[in-house]
Amino acid sequence: MSPNLSNRNKSHINNFFKACHWSPDGTCLLTSSEDRMIRLFDIPSSIYDPSTTEPVTLTPSLGILEGESICDIAWFPSMNSQDPATCCFLSSTRDHPVRLWDATTGKVRASYCVVDHQERFIGPNVLKFNLDGTKIYCGYENMIEIFDVHAPGNNTSTKHSTTPHRKSRKGQKGIISCLDFNPDHSGMYAAGSYSQSIGIYDERTNDLCLKLTGMKGGGITQVKFSLDGNLLYSASRQFNRISCWDIRQSGNILYEIDRKGKTNQRITFDLDPTGSVLVTGDQVIKEKLIYL
Repeated sequence: MSPNLSNRNKSHINNFFKACHWSPDGTCLLTSSEDRMIRLFDIPSSIYDPSTTEPVTLTPSLGILEGESICDIAWFPSMNSQDPATCCFLSSTRDHPVRLWDATTGKVRASYCVVDHQERFIGPNVLKFNLDGTKIYCGYENMIEIFDVHAPGNNTSTKHSTTPHRKSRKGQKGIISCLDFNPDHSGMYAAGSYSQSIGIYDERTNDLCLKLTGMKGGGITQVKFSLDGNLLYSASRQFNRISCWDIRQSGNILYEIDRKGKTNQRITFDLDPTGSVLVTGDQVIKEKLIYL
């Protein structure tokens, strides 16, 4: 799979993938890359054939050129290729509104405007649907902004400050860099900050229930709940480990998983559908499988 392939015939020598996400139904891949392109790759059925041993070349079926650098992309959580209404995804682009795209036509379904005090568009650092796909959560400096999916446009969001004011020591300060919702449907979600903290919030009130601090390395780049919702995994800049937090009992780190990550780049990880295997890349482009 090459980021230089697109239906727009764009080619850049220094191009590279910035993000890659399986669709929730497992039929395609959604990617963003340095050339400001969002690409959709359909997965051929032959790739699941055990007799297939050679690498399969994927060609994008859809290409969208954004106006500025792409900050984040996110699938609609109930996406199913058999139901066209659910085939959509979000994109966040610097100095542009958040857009909801149709994954079959490449057209914009809706736009959600994040605006600062000078009336300028802000591209959130991270965006994510909640579990039922009815709301969109956007993270930026000292703020989480929430949109109703069915109410696009201007002045339709709810803003929740993560700290009372810039000089306050209360709450969670810094740029909100990553989000994840607890899969146990308890209504809790986690927000990581580049200021080296993780906040656990109640989705119903957006109150800060628990603040995790004391992690080593730089800012938080990813947070992810375990399938049972009792644990939270986190990764940080300039840190060679993934931390596992006990969020139901002590709020302390239970253990750490070695991974070469002494970089400011975001190196992501994921859990398999059973929740027993953690998969991650590292700084030297090696894939690791860790049995939990």
